[in-house]
Amino acid sequence: MSDKWRFLLVVAALVFPLEFLQAQPRLTSSTSGASGRLDGENFVLEDQRNRFTFPQDKSLIVYFEWDADPGDYALTATWKDPAGKIGFISTDVRMRTTSRKLRAYWEYYLAEGMPSGYWQVEVRANGQPAGSHAFELVIPEAARETAKKAPAPPTLDELYKLRASIVFLHRHAADGRVLDTSSGFVIRDGRILTAFQAVDGADHVVIEYAGGRKERVDRLLAWDARRDWALLPASTDGHPPLQISERTPAIGDRLIVFSVEAELTRVIGGIDLAGRVQDRQAGELLHLNPNLPFAAVGGPLLDEFGKVIGLVIGNLLPGSRGPVLGMGTSPEFYNRLTSFNRVLPIGAIPAEPAPGEGLFSTLVEKGVFVRPLAPHENFIAAGTARQTPQEDGILRAGEEMARFSRRDPQVVLMSLWALRQKQKRVEGMVSAKVHATDNSVRVAAPPLLLKLTKTLPVRHTISFSPSVLPAGIYRVDLEWDGRTVWRTFLEITE
Repeated sequence: MSDKWRFLLVVAALVFPLEFLQAQPRLTSSTSGASGRLDGENFVLEDQRNRFTFPQDKSLIVYFEWDADPGDYALTATWKDPAGKIGFISTDVRMRTTSRKLRAYWEYYLAEGMPSGYWQVEVRANGQPAGSHAFELVIPEAARETAKKAPAPPTLDELYKLRASIVFLHRHAADGRVLDTSSGFVIRDGRILTAFQAVDGADHVVIEYAGGRKERVDRLLAWDARRDWALLPASTDGHPPLQISERTPAIGDRLIVFSVEAELTRVIGGIDLAGRVQDRQAGELLHLNPNLPFAAVGGPLLDEFGKVIGLVIGNLLPGSRGPVLGMGTSPEFYNRLTSFNRVLPIGAIPAEPAPGEGLFSTLVEKGVFVRPLAPHENFIAAGTARQTPQEDGILRAGEEMARFSRRDPQVVLMSLWALRQKQKRVEGMVSAKVHATDNSVRVAAPPLLLKLTKTLPVRHTISFSPSVLPAGIYRVDLEWDGRTVWRTFLEITE
């Protein structure tokens, strides 16, 4: 089966996704139709039928209901063509139910070149068979002939030559530390396009071209932090620009991406366009499956002919990209806030973006860049809670929090500091700032002098009222003499 029509999209599940627990549901009904809609918590399937004709029908929906014990489930759909060959296996849809109703639906996008006949979708729940549904697909001969005459796309081996236009960007701090590594690509002669987070907070970046040549850059030509793109000047001689695709990819299309493996090894492979999501600040984004590694952010998403469909971006939360040891957010909360499978469509980036004042040092001073974490040898740990521990000053399991209500009396930021061996005295000004997602400062705790004269840990606390903050996600930076030594993220609810 051709990769051209690996087109399955899990559109929705009518319960909340969580970890699963083994439980075997009983199929009570399965139906298909040309369209459907959500009505509260219920899904209404419209124009119900089992026969679909392309191109009059662009897609179809298959809807399942089961009787099942309340609990955790993972649903997987396998789609088989009339010959019984597997055309696609969906990613797991994980969900938790609180009633005996277990419901889910999948939308199936049709394409020319697919075989006519009776297709079947088989669903497994927690790895066990949970029912199936058959439907008839009619693809006119003319559509199949058109598909046969279409030019064959290049092979992956041929497309791999495009790596000459793709670069690594090493983000450096002012003290010379390499903060992390991302990707970028030549979009025009003398221009490198990358994700904004690939340069955010840097003193400078080092562009590493295929072949090993390196170039230091400390300014931007244009950028949009909210949409996570940035344009850098560069000496790109010998590295041709990638071509821009004019097509709009369909859900389920098999696209091409350059990923990154151990020791910054550049690899190429196929990746599925699993959906589209609407982000409040970035607009429409493409959703890939599976996730890409950290270093692939900033690279291109390509169509089957090697032309740019979009820019691979990561999370859109300023300051959340950095060393894990300097972060205080729980993995569960951090994973919910971040994503490395989103793509900004290339059409969302202006062909001729308006230039800006792009010196990295200026962007830091203006608060456009988030200052990177700067390790401090006397810092031990920190955390946030509703109240200060009364005994030994250590936050225990269940006391540290990342989610607060505006009705809570306070948010307490507690930190521990201590002298290192052979140190006799260390002092500095400790403060904290609470930033909104636009990087503006919403709360600023005044600096207080902290003196360390003993090797035993010294506790320092800062508190503020959450009632001054609208509901949303906030970044909290703990500072020593103006340098950010620790960072966490909070969610404020009503």
